[in-house]
Amino acid sequence: MDSSLWHRQVRTGHLSPRGSRRLEFVQIILIGGIGLGLGAISAWIAGQPVQAFIFLALGVVVAVLENFLADKLAARVAFFAGVGLLLGAGAALLINFPTAVVCGVIGLFIGGIAALPLGGTLISSVIMRMMDIILAFPGILLAIAIVAMLGPGLDKGMIAIGIVSIPMFARLARSTVLSVVREEYVTAALSVGVPQGRILFRHITPNTLSPRQLSLLDHRRLVGGGIPRFGYYAQRPGLQPVRRWLARRP
Repeated sequence: MDSSLWHRQVRTGHLSPRGSRRLEFVQIILIGGIGLGLGAISAWIAGQPVQAFIFLALGVVVAVLENFLADKLAARVAFFAGVGLLLGAGAALLINFPTAVVCGVIGLFIGGIAALPLGGTLISSVIMRMMDIILAFPGILLAIAIVAMLGPGLDKGMIAIGIVSIPMFARLARSTVLSVVREEYVTAALSVGVPQGRILFRHITPNTLSPRQLSLLDHRRLVGGGIPRFGYYAQRPGLQPVRRWLARRP
């Protein structure tokens, strides 16, 4: 339907059945946008900036895609299903991907130092024995113990999962680096006097980003799903001010 014709029908009150459905959906979109805006404001006041950003971004997307969503039923179903998935799994998404990036970088650095070894065999042995000590503890129990010491909260959960995941990335990176370091281009770089640190980041790192590391996302989801059962994960917004108030009481 032509946009000018539709607006003229709205002003005169004479709408076709399709125009009536579109007007009804526009009203739903308007109410939903207002609700998302209020949700963003309430989340920001409650000290949840990530949830506020999600609500605000969804409100902007609804406003931009209003015409597209009004005419396509499949697009509406897919969009609102995605909104429900994002709001329901926001904490899991927030845990997995940033933690994967940070743990991957730190684990690759530790595994590379231990594999070359850049600081000598003693430093390599000490680093890997520390990783083995962390791996000796069950991942979920260690994460729960760390969060219990740091206090409840989504950021504390990310720190705990990071500490548990780094040794896995480090050991995987070490085995991958040991297999890549025997390649001819690494030997050629060493023969011309290229520093080992530059070899690690320039020649070895791009060839160690294996898809096998994606399998560790499952472990983080498992640990992240076990922590909330003990009340040590993302807290309801109403509990945080009460906890801070109780902590300040004499």
